[in-house]
Amino acid sequence: MDVFKLFVPVSIDPAGGGGGGGHARIALLPESHPNCAFNMKSLVLCAVAGAIAASATMPKLLHPLTATTNAERAQRMRAFVDRGNPRRTALLLKKMQGWTEPPTVNAADEGRLSPIDFGADPSGRNDSTKAFSALSDALLSRGKTLPRLAANITNLGGAVIDLEGGEYLISAPITFPPYTGNAQIVRGSLLASKSFPSDRYMVEIGASSCSNQQRSCNMNIQVSGVLFDGGQVAAGGVWVGATMGTALGPMNYYTGHT
Repeated sequence: MDVFKLFVPVSIDPAGGGGGGGHARIALLPESHPNCAFNMKSLVLCAVAGAIAASATMPKLLHPLTATTNAERAQRMRAFVDRGNPRRTALLLKKMQGWTEPPTVNAADEGRLSPIDFGADPSGRNDSTKAFSALSDALLSRGKTLPRLAANITNLGGAVIDLEGGEYLISAPITFPPYTGNAQIVRGSLLASKSFPSDRYMVEIGASSCSNQQRSCNMNIQVSGVLFDGGQVAAGGVWVGATMGTALGPMNYYTGHT
């Protein structure tokens, strides 16, 4: 056999984005080649040299702290998360706490929002309550530009709050206030912090009563594919009041509630 083949896993995104699976092929020269005698030491050196050459083809990882817009920061943050270095990601998020650019969402957006775009920590290490609050504010602003639903309910446009498989620590409920509707939360985990109010639920939809003719101030809110971990603190996962058309599930899971 003229050439020995070694496959070394590296993180190469064929599309040029931030992290994806790939392999770099390294050709190790046979024993007769003057630069790579076939013994263990030379074999290892050849493999290292090949890996270094292959790593040169990886997309450059741009630092999130040098980003100038929220969208650019979020894109770079995802690249760091995709590269699978939780400790480095947590340190970056800590440094980003002073990020001040206000996030915005407009009616022309596709309607899929990620809490990461608003500064949330998908590793579950840092509190993401403020990020979810900012996301909610942006969503309500978006709803002001859309036609109203029945009973003058603000139409959130079918917006999907996509947790993107992350884990988010929260110290206050994520709320859909009265007179809002047509939105979803999907795909991820919510963790109650030790300071989470013991009499509150992790997601709260609507209010205990509604005085309009249909006795319903919210409509068409769905929560699916979400794990709710109450940390033995939160009263429950989801609370719903005076709402029509709410769908909980499929694939929700509830644990650690009082």
